[in-house]
Amino acid sequence: NFVMNKFMGCCPFLGVSKKTETAFGMGMAVTFVITIASLVTYFVRQLLVALELVNDSAIVNDERSKRDSLTKLYNHESFYEELEYYQRRYEENRERFSLAVIDIDNFKNVNDTYGHAFGDVVLKEVADICARHKGAAGFCARYGGEEFAIIFKGAGVGQAEEMAEQIRQEFEQKMFTTPQGERSFSVSIGVAEYDRAYPGASAFFEVADAALYCAKREGKNQVRR
Repeated sequence: NFVMNKFMGCCPFLGVSKKTETAFGMGMAVTFVITIASLVTYFVRQLLVALELVNDSAIVNDERSKRDSLTKLYNHESFYEELEYYQRRYEENRERFSLAVIDIDNFKNVNDTYGHAFGDVVLKEVADICARHKGAAGFCARYGGEEFAIIFKGAGVGQAEEMAEQIRQEFEQKMFTTPQGERSFSVSIGVAEYDRAYPGASAFFEVADAALYCAKREGKNQVRR
């Protein structure tokens, strides 16, 4: 009304009615409300975008923390989380699964002879082969050093042994180029089925690990249960 009165004071000859003056004031109020609403909508959208970026970043960082930086497989901690989950599933629903523990034979000699960069190439090749043979629902991890672990969901020890043998053969046939010519290497594998209650995930892991060391003692480059 103040603006309208000033306007009328300057232009009295226009003879604007009281009704027109009210409509003009209401129009300004509506415009003001629309402007504020648009600003609020804009800032809310910007806030949602920022929150989504933060959430995406947190998910990415969380996923990275679960992975081994060299092989991109899951790491030691993630492996035990998954193994404990499978353990609970067995105890609740008797869902069978088996475990394979894979170790590169004489890996220290590989590093000492050809260097750690070459050793990393060998590690990544084993990781790739394990990932291809874990099955659609399986879980594969770098347990530590030159040791890997695969959880075969729904598999008995016989089936796990067959899949482990495929891994062993494929890696044995892989040729690596070295300054001394083409070389091949081998892995030893131990397998075990979760067929009874164990006091903990680590206790079950020790069963497969014992089978692995049996393969080592008996000459390496083989699968044992």
